[in-house]
Amino acid sequence: MTQYAALINRTVEPLQATIFEILWARDRCGQDVAVHRERLNQVILRQAPQYTRADFTEAEQFIAVYVQHLVAVLAPCSSIEQHPWNWIAQPLSFEGDERVLSLLDEFLRTVRKADEYCEWVQETTGIAISRTILGLAHTSSTLALLPDAGGKLLEHLLVPCQTQANR
Repeated sequence: MTQYAALINRTVEPLQATIFEILWARDRCGQDVAVHRERLNQVILRQAPQYTRADFTEAEQFIAVYVQHLVAVLAPCSSIEQHPWNWIAQPLSFEGDERVLSLLDEFLRTVRKADEYCEWVQETTGIAISRTILGLAHTSSTLALLPDAGGKLLEHLLVPCQTQANR
């Protein structure tokens, strides 16, 4: 009997676990996946014997990071199709991801600057600029028609422009 006890408590080197632990884990896993056994029997793991404990640890860490990433990605929505970035059709590399974030930062800076200008024009002249793409495009084309001020714009001259008839 002690011979079997010694054998069952012997550590298997590649897995760094005892035979008892391996058998117990296999049995527990078998109970957990019993409902999926037919599908699992169709999966062939030809590569499994080649994996070392370090390989399993590396894969486990990768999966943990991937799970954290998915949790972060799915935080603002309930599915990938509803995610704000679902318009990106191709997978991004880390460099591509950084480029998209950089371009989005630049876009936000531009939008904030345009918003500041719209606010300044409204405070100075009383002219409200529609803060839409069409509104900004219309304002841009209107500004292109105006003559060059030849230097600093005199804000008190803009007061008469507040009424639609004068414009």
